[in-house]
Amino acid sequence: MNSSEYFEMLQRGLDGALDVAKAARSRGLDPTTDVEVPLAVDLAERVEKLIGIPGIAVRIREMEAEGLAERKRLLPLVLILQKGGLERASQRSSLWKTPSAHRLPF
Repeated sequence: MNSSEYFEMLQRGLDGALDVAKAARSRGLDPTTDVEVPLAVDLAERVEKLIGIPGIAVRIREMEAEGLAERKRLLPLVLILQKGGLERASQRSSLWKTPSAHRLPF
């Protein structure tokens, strides 16, 4: 199996799992009928989708390219957010609604 076939197999498995989750949620037994799994191509995109701040993934990728260790990326990102990276209070509150926000992986 080559890498293309492997990723196609993974995508089919993901699509199947999402179909099952959507069917289960459609029964109305959960607080929401949406499946809240934000799909992303990398960790930077996942963080951006989780905290809801457009453009933060680009900065995370830049820091990766600069060779900045994961733990050392946190402070610069917090400073970006503090200095106006968050334009609206609703965005600020979305950061803390994120599951395990205190353990964000950057």
